[in-house]
Amino acid sequence: MLLLDITSAVLHRETHAIGCGKEYLSPADHFPLSWPAAGVIFGLNQRLMINLPCRRSKQGLGHKMLNVFFLVNTGSPCSYLCKEAMDALIGKDLQFQPSQLPIVLQTEGHRISMHLSPLNTPDGKPGKFHDVNVLGMDFLKVYGLSLIVDTPIEKFMLLKKDYSSMEGDYEEEF
Repeated sequence: MLLLDITSAVLHRETHAIGCGKEYLSPADHFPLSWPAAGVIFGLNQRLMINLPCRRSKQGLGHKMLNVFFLVNTGSPCSYLCKEAMDALIGKDLQFQPSQLPIVLQTEGHRISMHLSPLNTPDGKPGKFHDVNVLGMDFLKVYGLSLIVDTPIEKFMLLKKDYSSMEGDYEEEF
């Protein structure tokens, strides 16, 4: 993934557009929240961006729930947290940076292991999406979500569908 248009500065600046008025990495509402969750088609590159409250999967003292802005990318098999978001969720006082962190998003029902966004390329240059939090296909599958994009109004939704009723929709196609 090459995501040079989404940086930490953009995420902190676009609280109105992406966060619906909530600041990036600010304290979030309490779980459980329900689906659907709405996001926006953002910027010149038409990125699917959404604010979802998340926290470390184990509830504990000091495990904060934060507003994290994510890029939804169905081309990515895995989901990622950038170093800034991971530090905000676990605290900066850790002696090492984990390569994965189990978190829950939006509801208590599921948890997903988020990989650390690559900080550097093998030649030492900054990673191609080191500042970006990405929700990949693993997230959609674990949470059992569908993605509906509404281009005329530049919004999209992540929602749960009744899969038993959907099966009939696809029988003729396959």
